[in-house]
Amino acid sequence: MAHQTQGKLTEIFDIKKINERFQKRDIILEVAENPAYPQFVTFQLSGDRCGLVDSFNIGDELKISFNLRGNKWSSPDGTTKYFNSLDIWKIEIPTEELGSGDKTSSNLDFSDGEDPPF
Repeated sequence: MAHQTQGKLTEIFDIKKINERFQKRDIILEVAENPAYPQFVTFQLSGDRCGLVDSFNIGDELKISFNLRGNKWSSPDGTTKYFNSLDIWKIEIPTEELGSGDKTSSNLDFSDGEDPPF
Protein backbone atom coordinates (compact mmCIF):
# COMPACT_ATOMS: atom_id res chain seq x y z
CA MET A 1 0.00 0.00 0.00
CA ALA A 2 1.77 3.18 -1.22
CA HIS A 3 1.53 6.53 0.55
CA GLN A 4 3.22 9.95 0.35
CA THR A 5 4.02 12.63 2.87
CA GLN A 6 6.16 15.71 3.09
CA GLY A 7 8.18 17.16 5.93
CA LYS A 8 11.47 18.40 7.32
CA LEU A 9 14.30 15.91 7.83
CA THR A 10 15.22 16.16 11.52
CA GLU A 11 17.42 13.12 12.13
CA ILE A 12 19.35 10.46 10.20
CA PHE A 13 20.44 7.36 12.08
CA ASP A 14 23.33 5.03 11.26
CA ILE A 15 22.76 1.90 9.21
CA LYS A 16 22.05 -1.16 11.37
CA LYS A 17 23.06 -4.53 10.01
CA ILE A 18 20.37 -6.93 11.27
CA ASN A 19 21.85 -10.09 9.74
CA GLU A 20 23.89 -11.23 6.73
CA ARG A 21 21.11 -10.35 4.29
CA PHE A 22 19.29 -7.43 5.88
CA GLN A 23 20.22 -3.90 6.92
CA LYS A 24 18.04 -0.92 7.79
CA ARG A 25 18.32 2.77 8.54
CA ASP A 26 15.81 5.03 10.28
CA ILE A 27 15.15 8.71 9.64
CA ILE A 28 12.86 11.15 11.43
CA LEU A 29 10.65 13.48 9.42
CA GLU A 30 8.81 16.38 11.05
CA VAL A 31 5.40 16.28 9.41
CA ALA A 32 3.45 19.50 9.97
CA GLU A 33 0.08 18.92 8.33
CA ASN A 34 -1.22 20.94 11.27
CA PRO A 35 1.61 23.40 12.08
CA ALA A 36 0.37 23.85 15.64
CA TYR A 37 0.95 20.12 16.29
CA PRO A 38 3.92 18.84 14.26
CA GLN A 39 4.47 15.09 14.31
CA PHE A 40 7.92 13.46 14.41
CA VAL A 41 7.56 10.25 12.42
CA THR A 42 10.11 7.45 12.05
CA PHE A 43 10.54 6.10 8.53
CA GLN A 44 12.73 3.18 7.51
CA LEU A 45 15.09 2.58 4.60
CA SER A 46 16.18 -1.01 4.04
CA GLY A 47 18.62 -3.02 1.96
CA ASP A 48 20.14 -1.10 -0.97
CA ARG A 49 17.94 1.92 -0.20
CA CYS A 50 19.82 2.78 3.03
CA GLY A 51 22.01 5.24 1.12
CA LEU A 52 19.13 7.19 -0.45
CA VAL A 53 19.26 9.77 2.32
CA ASP A 54 23.04 10.36 2.17
CA SER A 55 22.74 13.36 -0.16
CA PHE A 56 20.34 15.22 2.15
CA ASN A 57 20.97 17.38 5.21
CA ILE A 58 19.13 17.89 8.47
CA GLY A 59 16.53 20.61 7.83
CA ASP A 60 15.90 19.69 4.19
CA GLU A 61 12.26 19.58 3.11
CA LEU A 62 11.52 16.15 1.58
CA LYS A 63 8.62 14.41 -0.09
CA ILE A 64 8.75 10.67 0.45
CA SER A 65 6.83 7.74 -0.95
CA PHE A 66 6.52 4.81 1.41
CA ASN A 67 4.74 1.54 2.04
CA LEU A 68 2.94 0.81 5.29
CA ARG A 69 4.05 -2.63 6.54
CA GLY A 70 2.91 -4.72 9.47
CA ASN A 71 4.28 -7.99 10.82
CA LYS A 72 3.23 -10.50 13.43
CA TRP A 73 5.80 -12.42 15.49
CA SER A 74 5.19 -15.18 18.01
CA SER A 75 7.85 -15.94 20.60
CA PRO A 76 8.65 -19.47 21.76
CA ASP A 77 6.67 -18.82 24.98
CA GLY A 78 3.55 -18.04 22.93
CA THR A 79 3.58 -14.25 23.27
CA THR A 80 2.51 -12.48 20.09
CA LYS A 81 3.90 -9.09 19.12
CA TYR A 82 2.98 -6.84 16.22
CA PHE A 83 5.37 -4.49 14.44
CA ASN A 84 4.69 -1.65 12.00
CA SER A 85 7.11 0.07 9.68
CA LEU A 86 6.94 2.87 7.13
CA ASP A 87 9.31 1.68 4.38
CA ILE A 88 10.60 4.42 2.07
CA TRP A 89 11.01 3.56 -1.59
CA LYS A 90 11.32 7.06 -3.10
CA ILE A 91 12.67 10.44 -1.92
CA GLU A 92 12.04 13.72 -3.74
CA ILE A 93 12.71 17.39 -3.15
CA PRO A 94 9.31 19.09 -3.37
CA THR A 95 8.79 22.17 -5.50
CA GLU A 96 5.03 22.41 -4.94
CA GLU A 97 2.59 21.47 -2.24
CA LEU A 98 2.09 17.72 -1.84
CA GLY A 99 -0.73 16.51 -4.07
CA SER A 100 -0.81 19.53 -6.37
CA GLY A 101 1.26 17.93 -9.10
CA ASP A 102 4.16 15.64 -9.77
CA LYS A 103 6.79 18.33 -10.38
CA THR A 104 10.03 17.99 -8.46
CA SER A 105 13.42 19.59 -8.76
CA SER A 106 15.01 16.22 -8.14
CA ASN A 107 13.40 12.82 -8.44
CA LEU A 108 15.46 10.26 -6.58
CA ASP A 109 13.62 7.02 -7.29
CA PHE A 110 15.94 4.09 -6.69
CA SER A 111 13.18 1.51 -6.27
CA ASP A 112 14.91 -0.70 -8.85
CA GLY A 113 17.91 -1.17 -6.54
CA GLU A 114 20.37 0.99 -8.53
CA ASP A 115 22.88 3.14 -6.71
CA PRO A 116 22.50 6.92 -6.93
CA PRO A 117 24.62 8.56 -9.67
CA PHE A 118 26.61 10.67 -7.18
